[in-house]
Amino acid sequence: MPSISSPASPRERGAADGPEITRALELLGKILAPTTVVTALLFYFGWAGTNALYRSFGIDQTVLGFSTQDYILRSIIVAFEPLRWMLLMVLAGAWLHFAISQLMTSQREAKSPAPVRSLIGLIILIGLGAILASPVAVWLSAQQQAKIPPLLYPAAWTIGIGLTSYGLYLAARWRQLRNGQTVPPVPIVPTGLQRLSLWAVLGLLTLGLFWTVANYADLVGRWNAQQIITRLADLPNVVVYSQDPLSLESSGVTVSQVTTTKGSYQYRYSGLKFLVRSNDKYFLLPANWSSSNPIAIILPDNETIRIEVAPGANFAP
Repeated sequence: MPSISSPASPRERGAADGPEITRALELLGKILAPTTVVTALLFYFGWAGTNALYRSFGIDQTVLGFSTQDYILRSIIVAFEPLRWMLLMVLAGAWLHFAISQLMTSQREAKSPAPVRSLIGLIILIGLGAILASPVAVWLSAQQQAKIPPLLYPAAWTIGIGLTSYGLYLAARWRQLRNGQTVPPVPIVPTGLQRLSLWAVLGLLTLGLFWTVANYADLVGRWNAQQIITRLADLPNVVVYSQDPLSLESSGVTVSQVTTTKGSYQYRYSGLKFLVRSNDKYFLLPANWSSSNPIAIILPDNETIRIEVAPGANFAP
């Protein structure tokens, strides 16, 4: 006996109405899985911020020898704020898409589709404007006609790519709804080209996200370096005792010979500030470090030297 097919449920019709966006969201979820891109973003944020911070003192971060865990741990606290806003934007975007879908469904039978068309046109216009504004801003900054934060370039470009792509998707979906199509029609554009375009858009969004993170991390790293320079007196004071002469001739560093006994720590170096210890090395700064005296001192952590550390100027127990 032939079976009688029941009408499709609203959920099934919804799934049939928008398979493209469903596949895109599933694919985006796989790409942005916490164990992949989020971890990579934290590592990249830590790497870029650390590079900007220690580059300000003339130290190449390859000498620091930080591990992947070090970079991730250094980025978590600073990256908390942008990650929070990113998640809020994703949540707002999901609800906005739901609201737009409901509006399109309610206006499908309306005689005047102007609200939906105006909304789609506005989304595409804002997206294209953001994309075009980025190279213009770069050119203006290069010509020194405007001081625009470099963070705005990749952020505007990435948002523009996302809004333009989403607006074009809504335009195609609205055309289907106006024609009364409840299932996807035979595509005019080949399936292979559609998939390639989807992957290209997702790739551009991912690259734009990393570009934005890199610029933000660079700003944070340089800001942290400026904070250290401004409050150099608050860094821990360091006294180095050495068995052999270290030839530290930087301005502000004083040396005295405390004993002549061989095998003991004969030389005492003061006027130093503690910056960081990593990769079995001490990274120190002269107490009077400045742009005219941009010296960083790197000492090995071995038995030939002894380090004594004391609180900085504004230490409060």
